[in-house]
Amino acid sequence: MRREQRPISAAKGGGHFNGKHGRIQTWLLSAGWQIGEAHADNAMWVVGAINPMGHPIAIVQAQQPSDMLVIQAQAEFDESIRQKFAEFSAEQREAHLMEIKLGLLQMGVGFNGLADPLERVSITHNVYDDGLTKDNFFRRVEQVRYAVLYLIWSLNHKLGNPPQDNWQETLNVH
Repeated sequence: MRREQRPISAAKGGGHFNGKHGRIQTWLLSAGWQIGEAHADNAMWVVGAINPMGHPIAIVQAQQPSDMLVIQAQAEFDESIRQKFAEFSAEQREAHLMEIKLGLLQMGVGFNGLADPLERVSITHNVYDDGLTKDNFFRRVEQVRYAVLYLIWSLNHKLGNPPQDNWQETLNVH
């Protein structure tokens, strides 16, 4: 997914937006998130958002099905983590990745790209229009955020590194 992000201020439109897109923007702004518009080829719209702790996510309105939002965080591993992980035997790398995959499945999130060699992982959670309340939306956002933290902490634990709360210091998260 290619994203070109433009910042949006709460002042735009008096802080009020229309439709589902607008509700999402209003909810995020009211919770102290910084938001911006982005572009993705297979999406009607994308809102890039960063919470007050600096954790970024994307909210993607899929073209099909049009009643589904995808809440997504992408992590690209830096070279030092990739090199350190590559020092494990193939069997150890496979076992570590499987343990992390099973943990992510238990959390109820989708993921893609968690493979050897480590490069980029996308963690997602969907919410459909018939369940789109502010509470349900933020529960899904938090599940994605917790899943990214789980990924970072699990990987750092395997590598012998201390856990870090700021995932941008560990990974290049988009």
